[in-house]
Amino acid sequence: MEIVEEYKDEEETYIDVSGRVKNAQSIENYGLEFTKWDKWLGMDLASETIENFSDLEIIAYCLYEMTFLGYDE
Repeated sequence: MEIVEEYKDEEETYIDVSGRVKNAQSIENYGLEFTKWDKWLGMDLASETIENFSDLEIIAYCLYEMTFLGYDE
């Protein structure tokens, strides 16, 4: 599952895109930077992502995160 979250601290607001795994005991987030792009783009979105961001925002944040380290896998 993929999640886009907004974080705020005293100085700035930033957006984080990460993967999320839910199991019986906990919820774990993990970085998607080295995930294959076709797998990344096929992930389900967390319900809070859909509620808090528009489709265009989700696409933009994901594309930014995917290409942060370069324009190919």
